[in-house]
Amino acid sequence: MNSARFMERVEQKGVVLSPAVKKILALQLKNMGLTRDMLTPKLAEEYIARVVSAASFVIGPEAGMALKNLMYRELRAEAPEYFAAMGLL
Repeated sequence: MNSARFMERVEQKGVVLSPAVKKILALQLKNMGLTRDMLTPKLAEEYIARVVSAASFVIGPEAGMALKNLMYRELRAEAPEYFAAMGLL
């Protein structure tokens, strides 16, 4: 998985929902003690859950769900083998 590319694509598409998304993404990475290059698919799922929780509080539940869908779509694009192994593709 190219986690830097995953992060870049989520940032680019997420700021359309709210400019606060970029800050939320960075803060959750920091809180997990990770960098953009360290995400594995499993860590990305935990990261997505944290981001969605924070985003729902800051920008509202509807935008939080839209961000969740966006992030999982990008994760599937970056790590199709991870989802295939779980029988989700």
